[in-house]
Amino acid sequence: MAQPQWHPIMSAREYEPGRWVMFDSFEKPYALIDIIRRGDEVGYRVTTWKQEPAERKVLGYFTTLAASASSAHGQWINRGVPHHSPNGSTNWPAYKDPWA
Repeated sequence: MAQPQWHPIMSAREYEPGRWVMFDSFEKPYALIDIIRRGDEVGYRVTTWKQEPAERKVLGYFTTLAASASSAHGQWINRGVPHHSPNGSTNWPAYKDPWA
């Protein structure tokens, strides 16, 4: 039997019904996914994560949660994910928010 593949949706945690927060490997939030409804249609809106709602930027609208998580993660990676030395060196730059 094939091993299941990792998917960005595994970085999402549902904190309230219909709202997911995506976290990086350092437990820092980087995106929000909200379920949205318009009449009978259901979709998902992805925004950057910021403490202040007015500072969030819309990244896109999607028809599935999986596509939402995948897009949010891909955009996060493409912006330049904050990184640190694998050996714990302090000579690396401090955590920088790629959405800033």
